[in-house]
Amino acid sequence: MNELSPYRYQSLTGDEVRLLKILTVEDDIVCNLIHHSLTNAPSFQALSYVWGTESPSEFIQCDGANLMATPHLLNGLQTLSRQVGAELLWIDAICVNQEDDDEKEIQVPRMTEIYSSATRVIIWLGPACDDSDLVMGMIPELNTLFGIIEDIGTITKSTLIPYGLPAIEDPVWLAVFKLAFRDWFSRLWVVQEAILAWSIVILCGEMQLEFEEMVKFIDFLRLSLLMDDVILEHNFRVPESDNGFIALPLIEQFRQMRSGGGDIHLYSLLQLSRRKLARENVDKVYGMMGVMSAELRDKIKVDYSSAARRDFWQTYINVSTISLEVHGFLVLSMAPSDQKHPELPSWCPDFRHDSETNSLYTTYCAGMADPDFDEVRIPKPIIRTPEPKRVEFRGLEMDKVKDIVELCPKAIHHVRYSLQKAEMVLNCEARCLKLSKAALGTGDAIPNQHIGTLVTGMHPDRSFYYVAQAVEDYHCMRATLQDVISQNGASETMPQDQAAIVSAERYLGAMSVAWRGSAFFSTEDGRIGIGPKSTKAGDSICIFFGAHVPRILRFDSTRMIHLFVGSAFVSGLMSGTEFYARDPCNTYKCFVVG
Repeated sequence: MNELSPYRYQSLTGDEVRLLKILTVEDDIVCNLIHHSLTNAPSFQALSYVWGTESPSEFIQCDGANLMATPHLLNGLQTLSRQVGAELLWIDAICVNQEDDDEKEIQVPRMTEIYSSATRVIIWLGPACDDSDLVMGMIPELNTLFGIIEDIGTITKSTLIPYGLPAIEDPVWLAVFKLAFRDWFSRLWVVQEAILAWSIVILCGEMQLEFEEMVKFIDFLRLSLLMDDVILEHNFRVPESDNGFIALPLIEQFRQMRSGGGDIHLYSLLQLSRRKLARENVDKVYGMMGVMSAELRDKIKVDYSSAARRDFWQTYINVSTISLEVHGFLVLSMAPSDQKHPELPSWCPDFRHDSETNSLYTTYCAGMADPDFDEVRIPKPIIRTPEPKRVEFRGLEMDKVKDIVELCPKAIHHVRYSLQKAEMVLNCEARCLKLSKAALGTGDAIPNQHIGTLVTGMHPDRSFYYVAQAVEDYHCMRATLQDVISQNGASETMPQDQAAIVSAERYLGAMSVAWRGSAFFSTEDGRIGIGPKSTKAGDSICIFFGAHVPRILRFDSTRMIHLFVGSAFVSGLMSGTEFYARDPCNTYKCFVVG
């Protein structure tokens, strides 16, 4: 094959796409690329797979010329030919000329049309390994067994066999984790490919599995108490990359939203994007355009020029500004991060890196007006300035940060099995409690505000954590960790009160979300709260008109602007009552943030 000339792409015209037809794979892969109008194209299937970091090093024969492909794609094509035969395929690496930036700028915004037009999307996870055939074959059966259990939340390793499920030491459980950490689940571009699909099948080696079966299985596992047990039993080292346990439920949620005719929130897409891996920094935005609303797609220009690649941060400022205009303050929740490009303003997220903290969502009403309030009096909350890196927010300074306790979110993971972690969590919580009692003046009593603030008032599923439930779960959490310490970390020897364990795990789960990248603080006016770990004494706690949660700002006297530190939960400031009691329409301030 090496004597063949390199493949030369013919330009696409109108609404044309290229479709691939595999002719044979007996010795070498031989195929054709055929131009079709997408409007009148014959039925075709689309491949969703990982490009990864491999360079194209394999030859496939296309229309009598050499076309380069990565080893991973070559393996996928060989498997696909056995699964789909001579059916037409759309594969981005082949059907779009990757060397032509002008063509990419046209084709990237067409992903919505292309993947929505495919009769089926095939997710290629890669060749069989790590007992993948075992788990791919068993998932439908395991779903049936899980489905007859009334309360999935009570399943632990000790109840597996009575329910007819494989014992915890069975290799199928480790195989599940290795499958869920395949590269596909960590990549960016594949997300929109799955969301847009009418029908999806997962292909791993020669084994096929319906997407819905995989989603159902992941949901069962997440609802059970098995995941920590499997990790510990099989000594599985959890990679830091995104994985199927996180990615699949979100993809399915977005699929349901689209099928119901709704648009997916730009904030949700950007939040998901920053956890994913992509070759190009600009793709953190472009890689989600296929599932954005048409209105948003029209506002974003795809640009793969060398200047746009170099100054990718301008794309980040552009999309964040659009988000502020369309969806208000939500994008600010993503701004704090351990790493940020120096050209980015403090209020703009660096989408190359995950957020430092978890979002407080839109369940609170810190700056939201009562329905009976005269909205005509409310000033415009967000004002664009002539300087693109600066934005003006309108609202009030409500309080200032006084004392701070740094939290230890990583210690919560597997805390029921570690003496050291149990001690760390209880000691940290004790310091927070001391701060709460001093700020609130409650003496020896444990204030309910403290119990609610430790979890930002939110249940692990991000609904409100009702006070009575939170108080009960908090005390179960403390008792459970004290038992771990008294037993020197040997949790297996402790009495297993299942209800208490579930209660403790619920509160610990809420703590792990609330504590991520966060610090506990008291305020000058006697409040308590949780904000970013970068919070400092003297920082201003502000509420802006129409904002769901308070924000922490820090004044930069050198540049005479405010720096955005992050969002906060502050007990007593989350309902909007305190904000509107201060007559903000007549007393508001303008905060220029850069």
